[in-house]
Amino acid sequence: MAYTLAYTPPGKLTPEAIQQLQQLQDRNTTHPLPALQQSRERAAEAWEALESQTPTFNEAGDEATYMLTISGMARGIPGITQGGTQVPRTFIKIDGKWYLKSLP
Repeated sequence: MAYTLAYTPPGKLTPEAIQQLQQLQDRNTTHPLPALQQSRERAAEAWEALESQTPTFNEAGDEATYMLTISGMARGIPGITQGGTQVPRTFIKIDGKWYLKSLP
Protein backbone atom coordinates (compact mmCIF):
# COMPACT_ATOMS: atom_id res chain seq x y z
CA MET A 1 0.00 0.00 0.00
CA ALA A 2 2.78 2.40 0.83
CA TYR A 3 4.37 1.75 -2.56
CA THR A 4 1.02 2.55 -4.20
CA LEU A 5 0.99 5.97 -2.58
CA ALA A 6 4.67 6.58 -3.33
CA TYR A 7 4.86 5.33 -6.91
CA THR A 8 1.49 6.15 -8.48
CA PRO A 9 1.85 8.95 -11.04
CA PRO A 10 0.42 12.32 -10.05
CA GLY A 11 -3.31 12.68 -10.61
CA LYS A 12 -3.98 8.94 -10.90
CA LEU A 13 -5.43 8.51 -7.40
CA THR A 14 -8.52 10.35 -6.22
CA PRO A 15 -8.39 12.03 -2.80
CA GLU A 16 -10.85 9.36 -1.59
CA ALA A 17 -8.59 6.55 -2.79
CA ILE A 18 -5.59 8.14 -1.08
CA GLN A 19 -7.54 8.44 2.17
CA GLN A 20 -8.69 4.79 1.95
CA LEU A 21 -5.15 3.58 1.30
CA GLN A 22 -3.82 5.60 4.24
CA GLN A 23 -6.55 4.26 6.55
CA LEU A 24 -5.87 0.69 5.46
CA GLN A 25 -2.13 1.19 5.96
CA ASP A 26 -2.71 2.68 9.43
CA ARG A 27 -5.06 -0.17 10.42
CA ASN A 28 -2.63 -2.84 9.21
CA THR A 29 0.25 -1.13 11.03
CA THR A 30 -1.72 -0.92 14.27
CA HIS A 31 -3.04 -4.51 14.17
CA PRO A 32 -0.75 -6.53 11.90
CA LEU A 33 -1.52 -10.18 11.30
CA PRO A 34 1.63 -12.33 11.52
CA ALA A 35 1.15 -13.93 8.09
CA LEU A 36 0.37 -10.56 6.52
CA GLN A 37 3.42 -9.02 8.17
CA GLN A 38 5.66 -11.78 6.77
CA SER A 39 4.17 -11.30 3.33
CA ARG A 40 4.82 -7.55 3.52
CA GLU A 41 8.41 -8.12 4.59
CA ARG A 42 9.05 -10.44 1.63
CA ALA A 43 7.41 -7.94 -0.72
CA ALA A 44 9.54 -5.11 0.68
CA GLU A 45 12.69 -7.19 0.22
CA ALA A 46 11.71 -7.90 -3.41
CA TRP A 47 11.18 -4.20 -4.13
CA GLU A 48 14.39 -3.21 -2.31
CA ALA A 49 16.33 -5.72 -4.41
CA LEU A 50 15.57 -3.56 -7.45
CA GLU A 51 18.06 -1.00 -6.12
CA SER A 52 20.96 -3.29 -7.01
CA GLN A 53 19.75 -3.91 -10.56
CA THR A 54 20.62 -2.00 -13.69
CA PRO A 55 17.37 -1.32 -15.51
CA THR A 56 16.69 -1.51 -19.21
CA PHE A 57 15.87 1.97 -20.49
CA ASN A 58 13.81 2.92 -23.51
CA GLU A 59 15.43 5.06 -26.21
CA ALA A 60 14.16 8.32 -24.71
CA GLY A 61 15.48 7.38 -21.27
CA ASP A 62 12.17 8.11 -19.59
CA GLU A 63 11.16 4.48 -18.96
CA ALA A 64 13.16 2.01 -16.91
CA THR A 65 12.24 -1.65 -16.63
CA TYR A 66 13.39 -3.82 -13.73
CA MET A 67 12.77 -7.51 -13.04
CA LEU A 68 10.95 -8.02 -9.73
CA THR A 69 11.40 -11.47 -8.22
CA ILE A 70 8.21 -12.74 -6.62
CA SER A 71 8.77 -15.67 -4.29
CA GLY A 72 7.17 -16.91 -1.09
CA MET A 73 5.02 -13.80 -0.83
CA ALA A 74 2.85 -15.20 -3.59
CA ARG A 75 2.47 -18.84 -2.59
CA GLY A 76 -0.63 -20.41 -4.01
CA ILE A 77 -0.93 -18.06 -6.98
CA PRO A 78 -0.95 -20.00 -10.27
CA GLY A 79 2.26 -19.55 -12.22
CA ILE A 80 4.35 -18.59 -9.19
CA THR A 81 6.81 -21.28 -8.18
CA GLN A 82 8.49 -21.79 -4.82
CA GLY A 83 11.80 -20.58 -6.23
CA GLY A 84 10.32 -17.37 -7.50
CA THR A 85 9.20 -15.83 -10.74
CA GLN A 86 10.56 -12.69 -12.31
CA VAL A 87 8.07 -10.13 -13.55
CA PRO A 88 8.89 -6.84 -15.27
CA ARG A 89 8.06 -3.58 -13.52
CA THR A 90 8.40 -0.44 -15.61
CA PHE A 91 8.88 3.00 -14.11
CA ILE A 92 8.25 6.23 -15.99
CA LYS A 93 9.89 9.57 -15.36
CA ILE A 94 7.53 12.50 -14.77
CA ASP A 95 8.92 15.91 -13.82
CA GLY A 96 12.21 14.34 -12.75
CA LYS A 97 10.63 11.68 -10.48
CA TRP A 98 10.09 7.98 -11.16
CA TYR A 99 6.67 6.34 -10.90
CA LEU A 100 5.32 2.90 -11.73
CA LYS A 101 3.92 2.88 -15.24
CA SER A 102 1.14 0.56 -14.15
CA LEU A 103 0.47 -0.89 -10.75
CA PRO A 104 0.21 -4.65 -10.38
